[in-house]
Amino acid sequence: MGKEIGSLTAASTLTGAELLHVIQAGNSRQTTVGALPAWKVAASWAFSTNVGNVDFTGLAGYNELMAVVRGITTSASGTLVLQVSTDNGSTFRSTSGDYVTIGATGAETNSIAAAGFNTGNLTSARSGYVWIPQAGLNGVVKPIHNFAAGVAAMFVQSTSPINALRIVNTAGGNLTAGSAWVLGR
Repeated sequence: MGKEIGSLTAASTLTGAELLHVIQAGNSRQTTVGALPAWKVAASWAFSTNVGNVDFTGLAGYNELMAVVRGITTSASGTLVLQVSTDNGSTFRSTSGDYVTIGATGAETNSIAAAGFNTGNLTSARSGYVWIPQAGLNGVVKPIHNFAAGVAAMFVQSTSPINALRIVNTAGGNLTAGSAWVLGR
């Protein structure tokens, strides 16, 4: 208690009980730091038999989602991608223009998926994770951070909350090994 931001060491942790003095645009106020909720495993999948895709539904209770894949192989040479749903999996958005990728210049390119877990057509094992920080927010497009391929994207087809995710290969075929998790908070 009583620490000022300037006096915190790199090893200090704000617990949520500290009273902070904030000055912004000439206005001064005191506030406490709110702690973020912990990530929870919302759903998981581990390979036991070949499947065409893996769907994770019932994700409406989360404001943020993170899809994590590890060692997923496929029977057809394609790109392993993540697609989203706003109707709990009745339909997954897969049309060019439902998503846009954002290049280094800020230019948008239409896409069929929220994110790809690889950048080439492969059957070999792929791993990575994708973070959707505003998945549960209504009324805005959803930014998507792809840490697997280093590509920024947005889901622009709907401003409704995302409540289901799908992992699928763009070339069809089956997922033939690996595991996946969806984390939420």
